[in-house]
Amino acid sequence: MNRLLLKCFAVFTAIVFVSACSKKSDPAPANNTTTNTTNTTTTGTTTKTTQDYLVAHSWIVTAATSSVPIAYKKDGTASTDQYAQYDRCTDDDYTTYLTTASGSNKAGTFNSGTDVCTGWPQTINFSWSLNSDQTVLTTYVGGGNPGVYNIVSINDNTFIATMNKTDIYTNVPYVLTITYTAK
Repeated sequence: MNRLLLKCFAVFTAIVFVSACSKKSDPAPANNTTTNTTNTTTTGTTTKTTQDYLVAHSWIVTAATSSVPIAYKKDGTASTDQYAQYDRCTDDDYTTYLTTASGSNKAGTFNSGTDVCTGWPQTINFSWSLNSDQTVLTTYVGGGNPGVYNIVSINDNTFIATMNKTDIYTNVPYVLTITYTAK
């Protein structure tokens, strides 16, 4: 149960998973702009909302940093590079945001990829919503506390968000910055 709770924490605090095989290293097109405080982005002649970007791809965590050194595991060494502390079996995990309804929110799926960590499920279903100006993403798993992400930027290739957290071992507050890459 503790491992499942840690998995849910990882999924929705974005201390999750990267895909070395699916990383996209191509730079964004020159006319591609990103969202940071508004809900729409104009790329060429097309206007997209944050939701449009979220549902266009599955997303893989490619970086995660904390504002203060944190030990991801209780016996680990504290570091601001949270991504470096992840289990390597999480490298191909990804999150997919759907436009289908799940109650009053939209549905989503977290997938553990082909290298599933021991004791973790292959998939976790969740629901999600955006605030009215589409700058805050909230995720919900079962009856647990919601994950609240402040969207820093999002475009066709990259999604960056921050989350206010408290270290589960030391009770130290910090800001987690998560970078996702489109799968």
